[in-house]
Amino acid sequence: CVLPLHHVSGLMQAVRSLVTGGTLAIASFKRLETGELPSINPADYFLSLVPTQLQRLLHQAETVDWLTRFRAVLLGGAPTWASLLQAAYAARIPVALTYGMPETASQIATLRPEEFLRGNWSCGRVLPHAKLTICNEAGRSLGANQVGHLVIEADSLALGYLPGEPFAGRFCPDDLGYFDPAGYLHLVGRRSDADEPHGDPLGRDSEYRARWFHPRCKGHRQNACRTGEHRGFAGGIRRPSCSHQPG
Repeated sequence: CVLPLHHVSGLMQAVRSLVTGGTLAIASFKRLETGELPSINPADYFLSLVPTQLQRLLHQAETVDWLTRFRAVLLGGAPTWASLLQAAYAARIPVALTYGMPETASQIATLRPEEFLRGNWSCGRVLPHAKLTICNEAGRSLGANQVGHLVIEADSLALGYLPGEPFAGRFCPDDLGYFDPAGYLHLVGRRSDADEPHGDPLGRDSEYRARWFHPRCKGHRQNACRTGEHRGFAGGIRRPSCSHQPG
């Protein structure tokens, strides 16, 4: 575990290890960055990272080789940009893309690492303890490849916010997404610009639908997503895109 134990991302690793009788290894991420690797056999462990951490660990060949030997490198906590996914794919790192949040006690959808290495860059399928529905603004459930907002029901769902109304068993995050015909979850953006202090002109679902249904995007394996020119660890210029995936 290289994530903070006072946050759900690190706390859930400790809880899962305790409940399942597993082994928890705690390491300093700053030491990992310098190439000081813990004395463990990665094949016996799962590693959880956020995208910027993975990017920082790709700068040393020894660390990259270490990452390829894990059972899975769970990646989540923030949108992952295309160039980072391409770098991980090229290095054959067993990435398991995830979707979750503190309100759901971490991930509720996970992609198997072998699927990532076959060129599937979705968020994977919904885990057994959760139910996720894609709905339109009227609350009607949508079918495959139809973009809508997410409605989450899960055994791990929080009771609600304080102060505020309880979730009452259902939680609607700000995210937009869709399920493909095989049941894999794809995220395409957010319903509002709440994550941008001055507003995000790309945060309108009509923009994403325009990209998703653009004729040049049809008939291909694609991701319609908010991405951009990545600028180090500080962010980038955001724009919607439709990009082909390997395979």
